[in-house]
This record gives sequence, C-alpha cells and structure tokens, in this order.
Amino acid sequence: MLDGEFEYGLPGISDVNTTTVTLTIDGRTVTQSAYSLSYQEASDTGLSAANIAARKALQGFIDTAHGLAGDGMQEYVPPSVLAYRLSAESAPPVVEEGLERQPRPWPIATVPAPATTSIGSCIEVTGAEATTLLAALDGANELTRWLIGAQAPTRMAFRPLLPGDPGCPE
Repeated sequence: MLDGEFEYGLPGISDVNTTTVTLTIDGRTVTQSAYSLSYQEASDTGLSAANIAARKALQGFIDTAHGLAGDGMQEYVPPSVLAYRLSAESAPPVVEEGLERQPRPWPIATVPAPATTSIGSCIEVTGAEATTLLAALDGANELTRWLIGAQAPTRMAFRPLLPGDPGCPE
C-alpha cells in the first residue's frame, strides 16, 4: 500500500462510490482509491486478474483496520452545532395533509434571535447545550417547528460545526 497507487481498474458500472484510503506514516502520505470496490469478481466488469487481486488486497486492508478498531468504535458526536432560525421568506410553511408536525419546545437556554435577514439568524451551540439540543433533534426533521418563548412556532435548520468551519455567517 505504501509503494504508490495500485491499478484497481474501472469496472463498467456507473453511479457507485469510490473507496479511498489515506495513510500517513512517518510524515509520508499515500492515498489508494478504487472505484466500485465491491465489484471485484464479476466476469463482465472488464477488470484484469491484477485489478481483482489489488481490489481484494485493499478490501482486506480495510476489513483488518475495522477489525482492529473492534467494538471500541463510537459514533461521531459534534461538540458544537449551528442552529439557524429561518425567516418566513426562506422557510414558508409546508401545508400538505399528513406531513404536519407538532411544534416542539426549544430545549436549551441559548435562544436564537428572531430572523433579521431574508435567510434568518444563526447561533453556535456548544458543550452540554449541544448535547441537549442533539438529543431533542432525535425524531425531528425539516418540517419540525420550534416553540421559542411566547413567539409563533418557527422553522429551524441545524448542522454540526466541523473543525476549521468559520461558524455562523456574519
């Protein structure tokens, strides 16, 4: 895997994923990518025996790495969440029979400001409040409206704050 990229071939299949493995050892980074890795042995894929052998080796490496991680793997939980309070212009009410959702109470003390632009307002939620908010989002979707104080129910959008992300737009 560290000798440079292998030739994994391109099976005659469209609209499937590319599997990419990136290794960094002693400051040297090597990337291996195989389009449609799961199609290794089909006779009509146009892959050579060398392509199939390389694909099996890459899949074996991935399986071994997953095995080494064992049951200690944990789901990623973002430490911070961006919460956007959407304006009426950016989030008109959805009126369709059977899609209605009961409004939910806003679950944390940090409250997003009323929408001040045509898009809305944004707050960064961190720490214990992020954990509480993420739990409250379980079962919610883009149609869920939120009760914030005595104001009319409002639509919200949420996303994790990823490393290097600048956060809320100013």
